Amino acid sequence: MVWKIAICDDNLLYCDKMHKLCQERLEMEYQCAEFYIFENGEELLKGTSYFHMLFLDVEMEGMDGFQVAKELNKSGYQGKIIYITSHDEWVQRAFEVNAYRYIYKKDIRDIPNVMMDVINDLTKESGIVVRVKDSNNQLQVIQYGDIYALESIGDATAIILENMNTVTTESVEQLMERMDQRFILYNRGKAVNLQKVKSVSRNQIILRDGSCYKVSRRKWREVQKEFLKFVERSAKYY
Repeated sequence: MVWKIAICDDNLLYCDKMHKLCQERLEMEYQCAEFYIFENGEELLKGTSYFHMLFLDVEMEGMDGFQVAKELNKSGYQGKIIYITSHDEWVQRAFEVNAYRYIYKKDIRDIPNVMMDVINDLTKESGIVVRVKDSNNQLQVIQYGDIYALESIGDATAIILENMNTVTTESVEQLMERMDQRFILYNRGKAVNLQKVKSVSRNQIILRDGSCYKVSRRKWREVQKEFLKFVERSAKYY
């Protein structure tokens, strides 16, 4: 998953500092992001990109942060808005436009923590849309957190859930392009959700429901390494 992060502030030096702090934290967390910097609200609203999160200065020349948020909400924006300002009196208005968080400019070093909060919240909320085989190609939304594993079966893929399987016409490789950092290939044409893993050994992965999957010799070190990274990240935020 590549997170799209926008920063809108008329102080470009402040934007640059925010960007650097967030980028450093993303590298530590093995996360990837694209950053979009805007100097004012009008410039932001002209853009066509969707942002997972927006760090928005309240006090700017022209449109202020609240006016920008109202315009975004009118257009159906679903990302998280984090307001940044220097004054207490704006706090109440931030809640009027459903802000995710409110940060004082002097607390700039807290911004990477808020960014990670958003990433973790969106990761828990997010899902994937798949085309179900043998159901007139019906579309189905599956939450990432409900998926245990993916397994190739001929030219299709079984999506293994807690109490059932769904078969999609997409390949495992195609699905993995749209999965987040919880998913890893452990064998040819097979992937697992690290969130569901109980333990990893040289020979197998054991999931929390007791099911076992054989790990290829070529992949087991990578799987073990990624599992440990996932456990460390989870320990920090859950």
